[in-house]
Amino acid sequence: CCTCSRLSSTCNSNSTCTNSVGSFNCACNPGFNGDGVSCTICAEHSTNCLCDSGYSGDGINSCVNINECAQAQDNSCANSGSTCTDSDGSFTCSC
Repeated sequence: CCTCSRLSSTCNSNSTCTNSVGSFNCACNPGFNGDGVSCTICAEHSTNCLCDSGYSGDGINSCVNINECAQAQDNSCANSGSTCTDSDGSFTCSC
């Protein structure tokens, strides 16, 4: 009946097909999002199409750096009297 070898064209080329008793399952590979039949590539700076820490966005179309230094509540530098320097996905405090 339904196996990965017979239905290899059903799963997306960016997915993995797994056989089960009387059926099969398509699942998108890491770095892609979808139902296994349709898989969309995730944005840079995302894991499983969720933006990584220090980035904001939808995870599929884009993930952009959050400037933690723009808001004192987003960093610990202000509490210590340090200077905040934003970096890609993070920030540093310096005296």
